[in-house]
Order: sequence, then structure tokens, then C-alpha cells
Amino acid sequence: GYDVGIMAGALPNMVEDLQLSTTEEEVIAGSLNIVAGLCAVLAGYTADKLGRKKALGIACIVFALGAGVMTAATNFAILFIGRIITGVGVGFGLVIAPLYLSEVVPPEKRGFLVCLFDVILNVGILEGYIVGYAVQVSINGAGTRWRLMIAIAILPPLMIIAGLFSLAESPRWLMQVGRESEALVVMSKMIPDPDAVQKLQREIKDVIAAET
Repeated sequence: GYDVGIMAGALPNMVEDLQLSTTEEEVIAGSLNIVAGLCAVLAGYTADKLGRKKALGIACIVFALGAGVMTAATNFAILFIGRIITGVGVGFGLVIAPLYLSEVVPPEKRGFLVCLFDVILNVGILEGYIVGYAVQVSINGAGTRWRLMIAIAILPPLMIIAGLFSLAESPRWLMQVGRESEALVVMSKMIPDPDAVQKLQREIKDVIAAET
């Protein structure tokens, strides 16, 4: 979300600092959405192969790397490469994050938290506009302004990565790959009622059987 909002403030400064043409400006603005859409198709496959936590961590690393490349860019080519890398991270994150949420929270809270994900995305867009305005009015120099705006985008994925170390893997994925005992431990932490845990276990087994 932040990336969407911050580009409104960063892009005019990029154009001024790097002397981008109108076409180059359009490519920088639109390329992320195209790449994110294409990579979203591969995100589910990656999450199935590596696990939800690991795939989400990789998405965050890729996003942070892309933002870092963009921050260090001195010409259109490097800026475009950074934008492409960022798009890969965004595409994966937009699929894997709600998937992970839907599989690790109790059923009665699932809808609320998955919907909250969309709300937080919009909050991120608003934060991007606010940060962009604050940097624009307080920092001199177009090059310094847009680099600072983009560099701040590195922080959220790093915070998510740090938080992943304390989170459990998806019980559905664990059962899907044959690690049922680990899945039961995770579900027992999610749901204190043993009967409800057994019911959820049966439901997951039925879903996995139906998919295969």
C-alpha cells in the first residue's frame, strides 16, 4: 500500500532528478502493476512448495531488495530494474499474505482478519501520501526527496520478516506435506478446544483429499 501512495510524491522528483522522458515516466509508473499481476499467478505454487511462512519471507526480501535498488538508481535502467524486482515482491505478497492469514487464524476470526488485510493496504496508501507530502515540504533537492521516500519502503518488509520468526507455519500446509503432528500442535495453539481441533483436522483432510 505504501508503495502505491509514495509513488505519487516520488515520481515527479524522479523525473526532475533523472531527467526521465514521458515514456520512461509511464513505464516506471505502470511496470510494477504488470509484473505484480504476472507474479501473483506463481505465488500460490511457490507457497505450496516452500510453505506459507518461507514464501512470505522471500516476498518481503525481494520487495526490500527492489526498493534498495531503486533508492540507489542513477539512471532509468537501474530504476526500472528496481521497479521490476519490487513488483515481484508485491505480486507474491498480495497472494501469500491473505492465504497465510486465512490458514492460521481461528475460523470465527478468519473473515475479519482477511478483510483487515485490505483495510491495512489502504492505510498504507494513505501513509504513502502523508510521508510523500512531509518529505516534499521539508527536504531540499529532488534527488534526496525521492530516494528518502523510496528508502522508507524498505522498513515494513524487514519488520514483517522479523515478526515471521515468532509465527507458526500454516497447519493446512503442514498437513498437505505430511507433517500432521506439527499441524496438530499449531491448531492446538489456535483453538483451545480439543474437539474443535479434531473437527478442523478432519475438515482440512477433506479439503486436501478433494483437491487431489
